[in-house]
Amino acid sequence: MATETKDTGGTRTSKFSGGSNRWGNKNWQDASTTKGTTGFKATGGGSNCAPGYRNVFTTFGNKITGYRMLTAQMTGPASFKRPTAATLNSFAKWIDKGAIVNKITSAQICKWTNTNKKFASAATVKNVLCGKWGKTMIKAVVCDKAGNFLVATNPTWKGKSFKFPR
Repeated sequence: MATETKDTGGTRTSKFSGGSNRWGNKNWQDASTTKGTTGFKATGGGSNCAPGYRNVFTTFGNKITGYRMLTAQMTGPASFKRPTAATLNSFAKWIDKGAIVNKITSAQICKWTNTNKKFASAATVKNVLCGKWGKTMIKAVVCDKAGNFLVATNPTWKGKSFKFPR
């Protein structure tokens, strides 16, 4: 049996020795938080973070999501040309500064601009988006490996949290 540790609500054993915790879970992360405490949940959207840490939780979550989008461009098959390493580094710098990376399609841009034009270049998309939301809002645009666009945006617009319309 594994070494037991006293916890506020009972005992639990380490996963590494084949035991299970007092809740019957085999996953050590499930047992790592005790009753009355809050732990990080990637899918929690900040709802499970400790009081007073929501802004930090959201900022870190946005950065993690942005970096995951960038790393996805370097792996797997590509039906279109991949962004260059320099472009991905540029996006990483925007993420470091607090920008949020969004993935949008040409169809979404057509919907927002009420046109049937096919948007193929990142420069055209950036001009269109800057015309709609302003140059302070749209930081950078690049075509991704699937033919969509990655857009680095400011986290707020007119003092409110910004999300592209659906």
